[in-house]
Amino acid sequence: MTNPNTSATTSTFNLSGNLNLDSLLDEAHIKWGGALGTGVNLSFSFPWTNGNLATWQPGYSDEPSAAEHFGFNDTQIIAVRSAFQAWENVANLNFDEVSESNLNVGDFRFAFSSALPSSAWGWSGYPNDYWASAADVWVNSTYGRDTDWSAGTYNYEALLHEIGHGLGLKHPGNYGGSSAPYLPSSLDVRNYTIMSYNDPINEWYWDGGKNVSVFVARETPMVYDIQAIQYLYGANTGYHTGDDIYNFDPHTPFYKTIWDAGGIDTIDISNYSLDSIISLIPGSYSKVSFYSQPTGDTRAWYDGSDSLGIAFGAIIENANGGSGSDILSGNNADNVLNGGDGNDQLYGGIGNDTFDWESNLRSGNDTMYGGLGDDVYVFDSSSDAVIEYPGEGTDTVWASDSFVIGSFPDVENLYLFGDKSINATGNEVANGLKGNDQDNVLIGYAGDDSLDGGIGNDDLDGGAGDDQLVGGIGNDILRAGYNHDTLNGGTGNDTFGFYALGHFQISDFANSEDRLFFDSSKIGVSNLHDLVGYITNINQDSDGVTIEFGVNASIELVGINLNQIIADTIVFTL
Repeated sequence: MTNPNTSATTSTFNLSGNLNLDSLLDEAHIKWGGALGTGVNLSFSFPWTNGNLATWQPGYSDEPSAAEHFGFNDTQIIAVRSAFQAWENVANLNFDEVSESNLNVGDFRFAFSSALPSSAWGWSGYPNDYWASAADVWVNSTYGRDTDWSAGTYNYEALLHEIGHGLGLKHPGNYGGSSAPYLPSSLDVRNYTIMSYNDPINEWYWDGGKNVSVFVARETPMVYDIQAIQYLYGANTGYHTGDDIYNFDPHTPFYKTIWDAGGIDTIDISNYSLDSIISLIPGSYSKVSFYSQPTGDTRAWYDGSDSLGIAFGAIIENANGGSGSDILSGNNADNVLNGGDGNDQLYGGIGNDTFDWESNLRSGNDTMYGGLGDDVYVFDSSSDAVIEYPGEGTDTVWASDSFVIGSFPDVENLYLFGDKSINATGNEVANGLKGNDQDNVLIGYAGDDSLDGGIGNDDLDGGAGDDQLVGGIGNDILRAGYNHDTLNGGTGNDTFGFYALGHFQISDFANSEDRLFFDSSKIGVSNLHDLVGYITNINQDSDGVTIEFGVNASIELVGINLNQIIADTIVFTL
């Protein structure tokens, strides 16, 4: 238990070698608790509340004895509790509030004093097991009259900043008494770390309803803060482990960073109308677009740039765009990216990614790049486009209109959906083509293709290659091409068409329902007599009947006896 003359135990640590992280670590390399990466329990308290006296370590600096010194009110105490919770959310930290007495105080103590210079909002020290004042937070008494200490205000951000010092974080630049190493100037900005003194150029927004400008402060520790505090104390692995949806108010500007420890999570800006940029890459920032420009004013106002960060180590799987033309970028996980309305650009990255799957979250002409992995694309516009390169997985397009994937040579599969009779045509690689529940024409083109008609009276043509054709439910036409094709008509009265002589297998021929069609214009016979003249051998075994036409052509009818084949089974016109 901490008393006015003692502090919690500390330990020393080594720097990481990562400049962006080390630039935030206490120059003395001291943290609370045990070894690097281990958590700690700390306490906080509020002197001079409810008229109580306060006790201080002998030799304490002059804040407690300044002309003005007083305690936090209820609103300010609530803000402190919330700020501690914000740090506890992201790191392996536990903070307990204690009531002050002569023998019992917190490791952090919060109060106002006029001893601070007018230029300072407040100050705090670094972890130290000798000075009891080490992590105490003193705030300029001028701010004691402020009434708004809620998240998103400067007062709240300043609390996060000073608590950060008390936990062992320093300023990332050459100011405020901090020593090197320093962040590059492009990163030494409050959007990236609340320990910075430097504001982004666009942190003010114009409230047109009230005709006032409003400061937009950070609501959470930011990306580099979280990286540094987790290096010292470890991550909070129990925070947000469910399937979380992160959405925002398009009328309320913000700066915040997401730390999420597990689950299948989604960033959802489907209620936004401006063009936004969403990145799911850990350590990156997004632009959740916001318009707040006063009429005739050309200054840089808040527009949502770098407003949303994702902490290193946090995996957000999915993103939904809004009605603008958005850019959504995935990460190394299996992402689901729905562009929403607008002409969107969707980038999957590594992983088995899915694009525009939700019907209410897709429209417009979208460009989709899956990258590595087995990716799935949904097309609802003829102007949608896929970018794939060789060796980037086995990819699938779902289309609601007739579609030819010849213009996408590195897409393998094409599946139809919807309630229209539409067609699918493959390309020169091995394709998987599937119909919907209507009458479809599926053409495999080149490659060893797999065609599945599904429900409906479908027409399947494998083209060149060793193809597998499945008619499914309905009265289907299955057209064998060259090489070695396998045909299964499914239920219904099916027709198996032969347009060249190759080696074909029909796995479910039913002579009472199905027909064998020989295209006289392609194979040179127009009647049964001429066809019989081409037959060189007929084999009957336990598997069925095999009819051979020389050494380069045969038809195997699985499960059929020779005497079941009747003349009416064979036709030469459709």
